[in-house]
Amino acid sequence: MTVADHLPAGPFEEQLWAAHQDGQQALCLSLLREADLALPITAAAAAGAEPPRGRPPPTPSGPG
Repeated sequence: MTVADHLPAGPFEEQLWAAHQDGQQALCLSLLREADLALPITAAAAAGAEPPRGRPPPTPSGPG
């Protein structure tokens, strides 16, 4: 990612970009881990009861 590709859109992206430019990989990962990225997932999918939307259910692989 370069400045020409994408300018930070807010405080989170500014902090992430600054950490990236400083070579602080652990801080980048920590920021991403704690981020609220608002991913579209149902509560059932988060609990593992259904696959995330847009993905087919896994096919069982057993002896056959």
